[in-house]
Amino acid sequence: MCKKFRVTQHDALRDASTAIQEDGVVILEQVVGGGTLDAVRSRMEADTRNLLALRKWGGAGNRRGHIQQCPPKFAPFVSEDIVSNEGVMEVLRRTLGDGFFLSLYSANVNTPGSETQRVHADAGNLWFNSGVTDAKWPVCHPATTLVINIPLVDTDETNGSTEIYIGSNRDTEFEMWVPDERLDKYQRSRANCRKGDVIIRDIRTWHRGMANRSAESRHMLAMIVNVWWLNRAQKNEFHVSAKPAFKIPYFDPNAVYTLRRGEADEIKRYFQVPYLFEGVYAHQLPSQL
Repeated sequence: MCKKFRVTQHDALRDASTAIQEDGVVILEQVVGGGTLDAVRSRMEADTRNLLALRKWGGAGNRRGHIQQCPPKFAPFVSEDIVSNEGVMEVLRRTLGDGFFLSLYSANVNTPGSETQRVHADAGNLWFNSGVTDAKWPVCHPATTLVINIPLVDTDETNGSTEIYIGSNRDTEFEMWVPDERLDKYQRSRANCRKGDVIIRDIRTWHRGMANRSAESRHMLAMIVNVWWLNRAQKNEFHVSAKPAFKIPYFDPNAVYTLRRGEADEIKRYFQVPYLFEGVYAHQLPSQL
C-alpha cells in the first residue's frame, strides 16, 4: 500500500524520500491547510462546469469524465502553503537535490460517472529510445521527475482515488500503456487521502484514474518538478501577484510573471492567447459564456 508519513515525525523526511525511490509514491499527511484548498476548489468549480458542457476530456487516453484543467494562477489561489510548503519541499529536495524546478502547474478533475483509465506510465527512464543501444538496461536510475498531487477534497474509492502500482517506477521495460499480462507484477494500491494530504509520485510509476461513483467532482492540483539538470522546455506563466508565494531558495519556479490575471471570468484576456483552459479554445466555449 502507499506509505504515509507526517513530516513532523522523526526521520519522516528521510523515510518519505526513500519511499519515493523504492515504491514510486508516498503520501504526506496533513501538510496543506484546508481553507487554502477550499478557496481553490470554489474558484475552479465554475470552470469545471464549463468544461463539462464542452465534453472535452483530458488526461491519459481522454477517457470520459476526466478533465485536465488549468487552475487559477494568481493570488490568493497560488499560495505559499501550496507552492512553498516546507514539508513537501524538503522531501523533494532530499529526492532531487537543490535547484529542482517546476515544469508544470495544472490540475485534473474526475467528474461523476467517469470511466476508468488504462494503466499507464507518464514517462520512462531517460535513456528510453536513445538509439545508442538495443541492449536491456538491468537497473533504473534514481528519480529525476516527480509529480505532486494535492487533492482538494477527501479522496477514496467512491470518488475515484488514483490506483498506483507500488515499485513500478523501477521497471526497466517502459511501455506507456501497460499490457494487462504485466499488471500482476506489482502490488496495486489506491492513493486514498484526506484533504490536506499531498501525494508525491515518480513520473515513471504505473497508475490510472479510476471511476468516480460519487455525485461530486474530485479536483486535484498537479505540479511536476524536475532535477536541476533536465531541459527547461518552457516557462510557467503566473500573474505577478503569485510571485511572493514562491519563497523556497532551492526551488526554481521557472516562471515568467504577467500583469494579466488569467481568470475564467475574463475569457478574452486569459493570458492574451486564444485558449481558456488547457486544450480548450475560446471559440469552442458555450455561447452563453
